Amino acid sequence: MVFVLITGNGCIDRIRKVALIPRLGNYVEIEEEIVLIGGEAINTCTALIKWIDEGIKDFELVLACSQIGLDGDGDRLISGLIKKGIPESSLDIPRANIRTPCCDVYVTPDGSRTMFGIGFVNPKPIQYEKHFRKGGWFTCDQNQGDSGKNAVVEAQKHGMNLYLMDYFEQGEDPNPIPKRAVLQYSTDHVGMRGQTEDNIKWANEWLKRHDENFVIVTDGGNGFVCGGHWPTFNDKGENEPVFYPVQHFPVFPIDGIVDSTGAGDVFRAGVLYGLIQGWPPGKSVLWGSIAGGLNCKHFGGSTAITTNHEIEQLIKTHHGIAEVYLSYHP
Repeated sequence: MVFVLITGNGCIDRIRKVALIPRLGNYVEIEEEIVLIGGEAINTCTALIKWIDEGIKDFELVLACSQIGLDGDGDRLISGLIKKGIPESSLDIPRANIRTPCCDVYVTPDGSRTMFGIGFVNPKPIQYEKHFRKGGWFTCDQNQGDSGKNAVVEAQKHGMNLYLMDYFEQGEDPNPIPKRAVLQYSTDHVGMRGQTEDNIKWANEWLKRHDENFVIVTDGGNGFVCGGHWPTFNDKGENEPVFYPVQHFPVFPIDGIVDSTGAGDVFRAGVLYGLIQGWPPGKSVLWGSIAGGLNCKHFGGSTAITTNHEIEQLIKTHHGIAEVYLSYHP
């Protein structure tokens, strides 16, 4: 059985369409507001569960999020997850007499987003340990702070495979970058936006320090670079990573982009979808790239997750671009 443990924050996203982000002290009218469930972990989970339901039978998933409130927003979040097809038995989201975290997302016509949040500071640590399972996949992001980093160490000790987003060492960090993990970053934090050669250089330099890992650096409409030791499992389920050189991959042409919220989270879901099926990196990042791009056609990170069929159709339509991915070899 395939097992995935997705951890992180859950929240309510209030997507607000504006013509522009005003200068300090100025005013702009909100054209439209949409209230949705959100958060990195939830965006990844809703995408992954949709594709799994369409194509994988022997599978178990747990979504473990930090505390949410016993308020209307908390009720909205739980009911929204169930409506997305995530069984209540798969949810580990404690509730308390607090305010449910909320993120106000201001989206401009080019799809860019500016975010303000409340309720995300110092979340109560998630009790991960009861969900650890040898051979399964554990994924988290940096938003959980020290408790999240400690969970990464413990998950690997329990034999779980790791997929980490925006995971950084800080100073004399007692929990450095773990080995044999997949790590995803964006040019919001590393490299340089729109500078492919600089991002390739950054990834190669990073791999010199963390040579047993596989690294991905996404750069929005400029594509992404990736490379390193890809998790590859033998018949006994043992990881025997295979090295792939750092390479740049283009994005697929997608019309009607309105909001980039959650694109990286859905990209992660696509790569995980490949990993749990034993796909090579080219095919896995192909799925992630298309899914993340198509997600930008809708407001919010999990409003309308694309289907397996839609992804496969885009691959057929743009087979030349797809071949760049599928020809990626060690």
